[in-house]
Amino acid sequence: MKTIIKYQPQDENPFIVEPLFIPSSTEFFLSHDGEEEPVRLSRIVFRKKGTTEWVDDPVRGWNEATVLCKDAEPEPATLLYMGDDAKKVLSLVEKDEKSITFATDGFAIPGARCVDEVEEDAAGNEVHHQKYVVDRSAFADGAQLEVPVADGAPIHLAIPFEGFAILDGEGNQHSGDMQIPFAEIMNYTYKFKANGTTDRFTISFNNDKMIYQYILNDEGTLSIRSKRDRMEKVGEMPAEGRLALLLQGIPNAVIKLGNQRWRIEVTE
Repeated sequence: MKTIIKYQPQDENPFIVEPLFIPSSTEFFLSHDGEEEPVRLSRIVFRKKGTTEWVDDPVRGWNEATVLCKDAEPEPATLLYMGDDAKKVLSLVEKDEKSITFATDGFAIPGARCVDEVEEDAAGNEVHHQKYVVDRSAFADGAQLEVPVADGAPIHLAIPFEGFAILDGEGNQHSGDMQIPFAEIMNYTYKFKANGTTDRFTISFNNDKMIYQYILNDEGTLSIRSKRDRMEKVGEMPAEGRLALLLQGIPNAVIKLGNQRWRIEVTE
């Protein structure tokens, strides 16, 4: 037997990679004999990861959780508890081209500049709000920022993906001049998500002989329109998928999004 955790959208913070345990929404199941039985939160006990004593409530940081059973102790599941509201654990204050400022709920961000803002509450008492200014370079090419919490394993911060990306078979992002062997092209993927600036990108095939604009729809697909034919719609495709399909089998292409360029040559 083992304890299974199923997370809900309310358990996600857009800037934290790991899902969070939120008592009001996270669901528990007991897996046994090939079946999963739903379990009420009242039957769940917790212990700080690395300790042995089970208690009724989780501690801040990494925990193990298991289902209370009469005759056996199911294999525990690991969870991260940082409070009862996932959105308040880490929130975006502001961002620009060089930095991102976060407000955190009781933990520090290594390498970030701490800004301590002092306000007065209704009773005239000083209330301190710590904000952390993180250089955008810490998140370059999809990188994650490791943050220690509550004397346990770290959590990882990331910026929700926006814009256009090309990834190889190992998940590494690539940009600029790219030479991809034909034998490897099916391992490459692309993805596009609109940002606050634009919902479209352009591909020039074979030195501008064919120029298509790809526009993101509300349905999450891309409308393909020909800039050579007065923006006539010529097709539709997913907003993410195999790079080979995006390139339509054409070995030379330049993908343009704002000031970014991906110059692709598929080689023999």
